[in-house]
Amino acid sequence: MKIKTNDIIAELFIVVFALVAILATCMSTNAEMNRTSFYYYTIQSNIWIGISSLAFAIVKMMSHKGKNIRIPNWFYVLKYISVVGITLTMIVFWTLLAPAMGNLAYLFSMSNLFAHTLTPIMAIISFLFFDCRQHKLSVKTSFLSITTPFYYLAFALILSSTGFLFYQARMPYFFVDFYEFGWFGFSTYSQGYGFSSFGVFYWLLIVLAITYSIGILFIISNYLIYKYAKKCR
Repeated sequence: MKIKTNDIIAELFIVVFALVAILATCMSTNAEMNRTSFYYYTIQSNIWIGISSLAFAIVKMMSHKGKNIRIPNWFYVLKYISVVGITLTMIVFWTLLAPAMGNLAYLFSMSNLFAHTLTPIMAIISFLFFDCRQHKLSVKTSFLSITTPFYYLAFALILSSTGFLFYQARMPYFFVDFYEFGWFGFSTYSQGYGFSSFGVFYWLLIVLAITYSIGILFIISNYLIYKYAKKCR
C-alpha cells in the first residue's frame, strides 16, 4: 500500500507529543521527581512509543520518496507492544492514580496531559487508522502485549532491592508496593499512603488482565481494519 502523507504526520505527532511529555516532566518544579522521572513506567512508555514512531516515520518518509523499503512485521510487533504499553499508562493513571491525587493542578499540567492522555490517544489513532491498514498481526501476538508490565515489575523490584527510592517510596506505584501492602493481604493499611489496599499479587492480576484485554482489542481491530483495507485495494 502506498504511504500517504497523513501516515507520516501521525507518526511525527506521536514523537512530538512523547518528547513534550518527557521534557515537561523533567522540567517540573519538583526537583526530586525530576531525578527519578526516567525510572517510572509513564516516562518509559512514552520513550518506547516515541522511538518506535520515529523509526516508523523515517521508514515511511523514505518509502514516500519512492524507495522500496518495507517495515518488517517483527518491528510492527514491537510497535504494537509499545502502543499497548502507552495505552496502559493512560488507563492506569486515570482509573487508579488520578482519583487518589489531591493535586488538581497536576491533572491539568502539560506533563500530565501529554504523558497520560495526548500521547496515548495519538498512538492509538495512528495504530488503528494507519498502521493496521498495512500490517497484519496474528492472534499469538496478543500474548506479547503483557511484556511491558512484566518487564517493569522486574525493573522496579531490582531497583528497589538496591535501596533506591522512587520519589519518597520504595516502589514507584502503590499497587506494586509490597513493602506497604504486602503480596496477598486483602485490606492492609499503609501509614505512608494513608489508605488501605489489598496485596500486590491481586493488583498484578488486575493490571495483567487489563493489559491483555487491550492487546486482544487491538488484535481484533487490526484484523478487521486490515481486512477492510485489503478489500479496498
